[in-house]
Amino acid sequence: MSLIDNKNQTLQDALINALSTAERVDIAVGFFYFSGFEALADQLKDKKVRILVGLEVDPVLVSQIAQSAKDGDIDLTKWQPRKSTNSRTALKLNYIDSFVGFMNDSDIFDNDRSIELFDLYVQKIYHRNLFWLF
Repeated sequence: MSLIDNKNQTLQDALINALSTAERVDIAVGFFYFSGFEALADQLKDKKVRILVGLEVDPVLVSQIAQSAKDGDIDLTKWQPRKSTNSRTALKLNYIDSFVGFMNDSDIFDNDRSIELFDLYVQKIYHRNLFWLF
């Protein structure tokens, strides 16, 4: 495999190539961005996907995060909860609350392609082909 430098070869291209022969995929990320799912949705639609999410954002701050992202600031580390979340159930609820907040309080899903891919995302969860691990 060649060096992924995002000039001669992008990470997205490398992942698309690797996913062409994969039956399932395990992804470990700090934060989950729906845009990452969007970028690879065509390659992920027929695969079983597990996503290990290591970090969370404070769901109360979603509207501020969305505005900051519009301004070009996508560093989510400063938006983590001030008090660490110790319970896995609380982590899952924070994730869901944040995701719903981004859907409702931002324009992230305000185009036909995003809505279509969100439907795919929900169907994958419903059919147990997409799991989050915390």
